[in-house]
Amino acid sequence: MSKEAHSAQRSAKTKSGHYTAAIIEHYIQAENVSVNQPQSTSEAVVVADLENSIKTTFTQHTDSAQKCLAFAIAGGIDQVDETKLKAIVALLQKMTDDSSIEIITLILGGSPAGLEKLKDLHESGELTEVLDTPIEDVHFVSPETSENDDEAANKDKSRLIQEIITQAAGKQDLRDADLSVANLSRTNLSSFNLVGANLSHTNLSHANLSGAIFNHANLSGADLRDANLSGANLSYANLNCANLHSALINQTTVIAEKWRLVWELVNSGSKGHNPNGADLSDADLSDAELSGADLSDAELSGADLSGADLSGADLSGADLSDADLSRANLKRTDLSRTNLHGALINQATVIAEKWRLVWELVNFGGKGHNLSHVDLSNANLSGANLSGVNLNLADLSLATSVTPTSVAPTSAASISAAQTSAAQTSAAPISAAHTSAIQISTAPFSAAQLSKMHDLQIV
Repeated sequence: MSKEAHSAQRSAKTKSGHYTAAIIEHYIQAENVSVNQPQSTSEAVVVADLENSIKTTFTQHTDSAQKCLAFAIAGGIDQVDETKLKAIVALLQKMTDDSSIEIITLILGGSPAGLEKLKDLHESGELTEVLDTPIEDVHFVSPETSENDDEAANKDKSRLIQEIITQAAGKQDLRDADLSVANLSRTNLSSFNLVGANLSHTNLSHANLSGAIFNHANLSGADLRDANLSGANLSYANLNCANLHSALINQTTVIAEKWRLVWELVNSGSKGHNPNGADLSDADLSDAELSGADLSDAELSGADLSGADLSGADLSGADLSDADLSRANLKRTDLSRTNLHGALINQATVIAEKWRLVWELVNFGGKGHNLSHVDLSNANLSGANLSGVNLNLADLSLATSVTPTSVAPTSAASISAAQTSAAQTSAAPISAAHTSAIQISTAPFSAAQLSKMHDLQIV
């Protein structure tokens, strides 16, 4: 750009008047300014190229205390010349009384107070154009890592992974390293320092991890099949959904009791264990042999139970919300009061029709179902939409909710206009349930809690 000063008077139009300044007093270095050529002169010229211009100059021209403000200015490229760009900055400096305002690759950088004032002026409608150039948009942009930086980071990551695999560098200190989604199968990481490292969804199958330190490491979704974890320190490690099938864990392995139990259940089955009430949330228990296991009241939300043998198991009161039960064998399994909200059940899941129906009602509502004479006793129907469903002669005795302490186990269930004449509801607390226009003629309600029912109509 030419460095000639321009002494012409320029103005910025606002609702409250005009700002005038001679830009000869405010010459600004602008070697990095560039304006992209639009396809036609009628298209808007975006003075601030958010995706590209910030990448190369933001870190060079601003410190951590500064922000960047982007202006989109309408008009053809011939209308945004060097003189006008200089004048715009000069006038904005005067308007904000902030001489630090400058163009940084077509992004305004300056003090937070000055930039905030410009933004407020635009949002209030006072700052509508500068030098007869309409301002279409004003918003803050955050410094982002450039594509070049991302590419460099990916190359560094790939290089590090290659060095680990080939043992070329002999580097054993990998604290806080990003090794996510890497393929480190059969790699020797014995005694490596992996404190705080990101190993999420990393393939560590058959790897030698003996004596490695994984404190606070992220191993969520990691493949640890057949990995040697003897003597490894996994304290505070995130092992959600990690595959521990055939992994070697011994007495010297430091690991939370939850994950040691998961490892035992996956590899040795439930025999000799009493996991009732245990926290097994987000555990990978796929294909586990859990037939006849006492998992009553267990926390299994988000657990992977795909292909698991749960035949004859006691899952009463368990939380299976968002659990994967595809291909699981639930033949003769007790699912009384079990929370099946969001659980994945498919055609390959072996499950009694009663509990498949409960699962459908909880997740998809009762529309299209005729529940007359249906046995829904002991079912967890919390949150189920049963509006308009025919429940005539249905057995809802002892139906409860997911919250054991709730005084209204079927609260939030919509059963308005349902027909429940002669329904078995003894000892079924349904306080606070929405029951407008419900028909309950001849229904036995011995010990039932009917407090706070809305618009109850007994016929």
